[in-house]
Amino acid sequence: METADAQARFAVLCTKYGDRARRFARLKLGAELRRRIDSEDLLQESVLEAASLFASRPELHTLDGEPFVRWLVEVIHLKAGNLARHHIAAGRRSVRREQPLDEARVRGGGRTPSEIAVSAETCAALEQAVSELSPREREVVQLVHFGGLRVAEAAARMGKTPNATSVLHHQALSKLRKLLERMKERMP
Repeated sequence: METADAQARFAVLCTKYGDRARRFARLKLGAELRRRIDSEDLLQESVLEAASLFASRPELHTLDGEPFVRWLVEVIHLKAGNLARHHIAAGRRSVRREQPLDEARVRGGGRTPSEIAVSAETCAALEQAVSELSPREREVVQLVHFGGLRVAEAAARMGKTPNATSVLHHQALSKLRKLLERMKERMP
């Protein structure tokens, strides 16, 4: 596929799935980082990087539907991680700027820097646990919890009955719970 064709195909796919990518970018940043980074900036940077990757990797040219969305979400996820690391490193506290705990909580949206760090570790553990699910379990979790769909809507997208999707969703959450408990036991 020529570069112009790849760019045109990528533009069509981004137009088609842009709203889902936009929602994911907003969710991925979380309230703390949204104070520093606009989710639209994250989306733009991610789409630029994705466009470059899409044009240079012919195996991506056949993606459409859920596979394209999952790939684009992964690019957004990686870009968000890079931005978060950059902003966290830039915001490290100096001893000269220390504040009483109550004041730190007010400025941090009710959370201290250590609470924010624990939250980031929890998110990383959750991402690791989700990656260990089967593809169908991961899909239902992504659709319901990250995509904001109801189980019945996820069932329609997955081509399953609502009951079967509900059972799969329950199994996926049980498996996630067990994986997270095992990870917690291994932590120092």
